[in-house]
Amino acid sequence: MERCYFCNGKLFPRKVDHLYSWKEQVFLIKGLDAEVCEQCGEEYLGADILEHIDSVMAKGREVKEFVYIPVLSAN
Repeated sequence: MERCYFCNGKLFPRKVDHLYSWKEQVFLIKGLDAEVCEQCGEEYLGADILEHIDSVMAKGREVKEFVYIPVLSAN
């Protein structure tokens, strides 16, 4: 994919941090290879990256650090 699905902007390779839900928990995965739109910032992860994340999560890798994330209500 060379163009953003949403705004048709150009995509460039970049390292990103990604929030990932797994078994009712949320994990922050840092330093993933992605394509990022220069106009709107939409991030695209390749199928190989997503399969790798699933594999890592299924193996139960050791958590390297914890971060504090505020939770807001939509109401």
